[in-house]
Amino acid sequence: MLQSYNTKMFSFEGIKLKSNIYKYNNITIVESLQTPKRIKILKRKQKITPELLVKALENIPSKLLNMVKIITIGTTPSSSDAYWTKTIKRKFISFANADYKIQHINFYPLDTPFTFCYLLGTIYHEIGHFIDYNMFSYKLSDSPVWVKAIKYDGNEKVSKYATEMKDNTEDFADSIELYFGENKDDFVKKFPNRTRIIKRILKL
Repeated sequence: MLQSYNTKMFSFEGIKLKSNIYKYNNITIVESLQTPKRIKILKRKQKITPELLVKALENIPSKLLNMVKIITIGTTPSSSDAYWTKTIKRKFISFANADYKIQHINFYPLDTPFTFCYLLGTIYHEIGHFIDYNMFSYKLSDSPVWVKAIKYDGNEKVSKYATEMKDNTEDFADSIELYFGENKDDFVKKFPNRTRIIKRILKL
């Protein structure tokens, strides 16, 4: 159940904005208030509401949900968009990112519509980063075990996004997203070695 308990200033990408603070189980949810000024600056609105977010969180197993401490619903763009636009040579607008050190997921306003399944998948993806960085004393996606799994699965990344980023970190996060997604059976069939690792570390 979503519980609201106060309104205060909260820093989003270094900008302090008036925000509503909620609690859902042990997760703090921070919603930046959308003012006409913020919408005018961005030229787009944040379409995620705390209620929609909680609806998505209710679908996630508790052992994964317990890895999340704070979720922010922001009205500022990501400061990393310019870097990724330059790196991958196309316009890049972040929907979310994760700070594994404080188990924080931050959502940014998109300029295009998104589905509920996309929102849910994004949460799984960001939790994937927490698993990758926090579950062991080493980064799992760079370990020999994961590198070998990629090789034995045909030496290809699990998604176009992971391929574009040229990064095992995104391959791991997308693997978590796909394993818990609508097309899980396709993922399990195509990537059996990565599936075995996921099942083993999460004790599934």
